[in-house]
Amino acid sequence: MLTIFAALAQLERDQIVKRTADGRTARGRKDGELGGSLPLGYRREGGVVKVDTAGAAIVRRIHSLRAARYSLGSIAGVLNSEGVPTTHGGRCWYPSSVREVLVNEGVYRGARRGASETRWPIILDQSIPSAGRIRSSVRGRTVRAMPAEE
Repeated sequence: MLTIFAALAQLERDQIVKRTADGRTARGRKDGELGGSLPLGYRREGGVVKVDTAGAAIVRRIHSLRAARYSLGSIAGVLNSEGVPTTHGGRCWYPSSVREVLVNEGVYRGARRGASETRWPIILDQSIPSAGRIRSSVRGRTVRAMPAEE
């Protein structure tokens, strides 16, 4: 008898997980929103993603420093010496934190949000050159920044 109840409980858990995942997928197709935290430079306001002016200024500064050929570690050092707050309110920037901002370049240039036709609000315009290839001093891997879709 206990085995039957356990099996029914497991079946119900599986159905809840499936409904939750299906709901997130449907919302993602509608407006690109899949939940979770937003990239630096954005905030949620009334269920809508908007540009956070303070965060957007940090994003532009990071991309400008990278365009001036600063390394990831050097950019982190500049941000730390200026006392710039991190994405989640921490006190210290790391090369990996800077890399995450640079890799999200397509997002900042207005790429589509998920599988929807909704686009991210633009933070980086054409006046700031592309980050191009980013060599991570953390893992030594070279990755290409996500391009904005046309």
